[in-house]
Amino acid sequence: MLKIKDLSSNKNLEGIKVKTPDGVIGYWKSQWNKGVWLQRECDIENGRIIPVFINNLEECLEWEVLNYVENI
Repeated sequence: MLKIKDLSSNKNLEGIKVKTPDGVIGYWKSQWNKGVWLQRECDIENGRIIPVFINNLEECLEWEVLNYVENI
């Protein structure tokens, strides 16, 4: 299982599909110091994004990455 912490430290996370410890699955859109904006598959057409609140961004390092393909 690939986690965000396993990605290169300079990897842009926008567009990466992730799964939070609470089971929320979505595409990483952006972040701020207390949360991450995710877009779920069902919200792609309407453009809706949802906040996932966290204590600090380091928590996200343990989130599972679901669609990452390494550029060679």
